[in-house]
Amino acid sequence: MLLLVPLSDIFLCLFIWLSLARHGHSIKDLGLQPPRPVRSLCIAPLVYAATVPVVFLASHINQIVALRAGLQLREHPLLTALLNEPRIPMILFLIGYAVIIRPITEEIFFRGYLHPALRRELGKTPAIFAGALTFSALHFRPDLLLPLMVIGIVLSALYERTRSLPACMLVHALNNGLMVAIAFKQVS
Repeated sequence: MLLLVPLSDIFLCLFIWLSLARHGHSIKDLGLQPPRPVRSLCIAPLVYAATVPVVFLASHINQIVALRAGLQLREHPLLTALLNEPRIPMILFLIGYAVIIRPITEEIFFRGYLHPALRRELGKTPAIFAGALTFSALHFRPDLLLPLMVIGIVLSALYERTRSLPACMLVHALNNGLMVAIAFKQVS
């Protein structure tokens, strides 16, 4: 089961690469080379710091609504894996996957590939919200719909502002890192 997770990232990257090649685009069209790389990377942690309280509030509201709607709150599969296999190699794999690999692949797909397509079809603001909803929905976690939506809005707005996937990847990695730290705290 756990090996299927990285495979999904490989297939996602393969899909993006084939789609870009088919339409005559290159990897540069994804926003991996921002116009002002240092500035965009410097503001990313500030953007995330401002986002954290909103994410926690959205998470709290989401949990209340989910419980009242009768949805069962469940542990994240990576946390379950950590509980079942609390050895150093598994811990390093989970940190590397959640904090490095996943932010890179998800940002390439959601902000580098999907967002520009939505923007062309819907315009800037609707694309931000449609992309955030898609980001949230494709995590298949109804119990986390609102906080994932908030993160998706922030990441899409940051991409709109900076045209920098590395800045979005950094914010995404900071968010996942905080969630991993919270999960470790719950486990220990």
